[in-house]
Order: sequence, then structure tokens, then C-alpha cells
Amino acid sequence: SEEEARAHAFYLLDATRPPGADVAEGEQVEAKVALYRNGFTVNGGPLRALDDPANASFLQDMARGAAPRELGPRGQVSVEMVDKRGEDYDEPG
Repeated sequence: SEEEARAHAFYLLDATRPPGADVAEGEQVEAKVALYRNGFTVNGGPLRALDDPANASFLQDMARGAAPRELGPRGQVSVEMVDKRGEDYDEPG
């Protein structure tokens, strides 16, 4: 829909290499983060709760305008944000 299209925002953010990252230095990393009323998903993965301490670092990085460290190494990281905060996540299937 047109409204959903407007909700998409693209950011090129500097990220730091997480331990054990398999992405080569300088390689473009792309991620799609969808924000829902009851959590968020990364690249269509499972719902991650907003209040889960395991997600705190990811959410803090996003709030600061930085690419979350888990998304990739130093260099350019393309993050597509999809704002669905007006709806609950609906499990596919």
C-alpha cells in the first residue's frame, strides 16, 4: 500500500564487527527490521520481544541511529525500517 511504502526508510549506518562475524570487510550488508506493537523482526525472522534483555543492545543501537552490531562488520550497513507499530505481529503460516 502507499502508506506502507511511506513507512519504509533506508539508512546507511556505520557498524562495528561483532565477534565471529562472517562478513568480509567492506562487504555490503542489508537488513530489514520491521517494528510491531508487540516486538520486532529482523529479515523476516521470528518475533523478538521489546522487553527481552537479549534485545536491549540491538534496540539501544537503533535508538542512537547506529546499525546494531549484530548486523555486520565495519563499513556500510543498509537497514530498511518498516514501521508497523500500529499492528501486532501475526505469525506466518
